This record gives sequence, structure tokens and C-alpha cells, in this order.
Amino acid sequence: MHFMALLALILPVVSATTMSAIVIFSDSQYNGTPVRVFMTESSNCFTSICSEGEYNGGLQYRASDCVDTDRHQYIAQVFNGVSYVTLDHYGQDGCDNLTFSSTYLAAGTCQSSTINATIVV
Repeated sequence: MHFMALLALILPVVSATTMSAIVIFSDSQYNGTPVRVFMTESSNCFTSICSEGEYNGGLQYRASDCVDTDRHQYIAQVFNGVSYVTLDHYGQDGCDNLTFSSTYLAAGTCQSSTINATIVV
């Protein structure tokens, strides 16, 4: 009993940041590996199974999720061993304030971004 009390004093309190994740697929059945995952901190995120929309002349299939775990662990789980590239975007005040995170399938082709940019990953 004394050990547990001591352990509680030693371990820091870690609070999880809830993040909203939008997982984008090219397949209408949401099969396989996503082409992109967009994450941002959110106090009122929601989960949706699917939504369809046109983006840059093509259809995208999106699923939304609330993530309470580390974003890097979540992304690794979603891509399930397939190569990907993550770009973390921070505020102008440095690397302490994450604005959003974009992760792309490393397919060796052009991928569109929501920030009016196209990258090759």
C-alpha cells in the first residue's frame, strides 16, 4: 500500500489531448490504406462512418474519428505497416502549438492538400 502511494507521487499526471481525425480513402468501401489523415485538436469532435465529397476534381470518402491517444500511435495504426509521411504544422510561436497534422500515403505520386498545395510523397 505504501508503494502505491509513493508511485502515485512519482509518476507525472498525463492528460490526453483529444484530436479530431479525418481519414480519407479513395475507395468508396473504405477498404485498404487511406490516402490521407488530417488531425487537429478539438474539444467537440464527432465520429462519422462515412461521407462522400468532391475535392480537386475527384471523389473522396471520409470517415471522422475522435482520438484520445498519441497522434503518432493512431496514424501508425491506421496505416498498418504501409509507408506514410506526416507533416506537423505549428503556429508562428514555435513548435509548442500544433495547429494541425497531415499524413499522406507514401505512394510516390502527387497528393493534394487542403492548403492549396500539391506534394509528392
